[in-house]
Amino acid sequence: MLKELSETLKNHFGKFHCSMIHNKKEQKTVEFKHLIGEPLAKDELENLNADFGHIPHLVDFYATWDSLLLYFDPRSEDSAFYFAKPSEWAQLKDYFEPWIDLDEDEQDLLPDWIAHYEVIGEIPRSGNYLLMITAGEHAGHIYEFEHDGFDFIFIAENIESCIKALLNPDPSRLLEMASHLRFIEEDSFQWWIEELFLNDGTSVKTQKPY
Repeated sequence: MLKELSETLKNHFGKFHCSMIHNKKEQKTVEFKHLIGEPLAKDELENLNADFGHIPHLVDFYATWDSLLLYFDPRSEDSAFYFAKPSEWAQLKDYFEPWIDLDEDEQDLLPDWIAHYEVIGEIPRSGNYLLMITAGEHAGHIYEFEHDGFDFIFIAENIESCIKALLNPDPSRLLEMASHLRFIEEDSFQWWIEELFLNDGTSVKTQKPY
């Protein structure tokens, strides 16, 4: 059980200060929280341990939650990151793999570890995915695949460190979040995150796009 991370998630919430896209004079506040699942079922946890017990913190994570949504807005149902149930990994991999079905002369665009990975989550509604290396000296490392630039962006050495990093975004990370979150409700207006305010008093301004 990841007690420290559990407490962090329980006590971590806040709001985004946003401006309307194409009309910056219009402002709104979006309150967010994190949605945590139940512990993974015992039989599924045993299967996970058999296949991936060598990966640091992974089994402990799923013994605590079977899934996790970060920065969830109940009104629009937008969220910034989704860590999926292991039963969903295969489907996510099916969605991801067409991105790396490259011609022979493009294979050097792929990282060396691409033969040994799982897709353990996604950036909802973006076409970007969270990948975990499953073999070799870097087993457990988490990357974000960003399809616009065809980039594999390192996040952290294991899933616990990954969550902690995402809960403490810097201006650059907040810019990435702002690029995907739109908080669209019935009125269909789209919103841009200007600043993040956490309940502990921390605030982060979104890095200006280039």
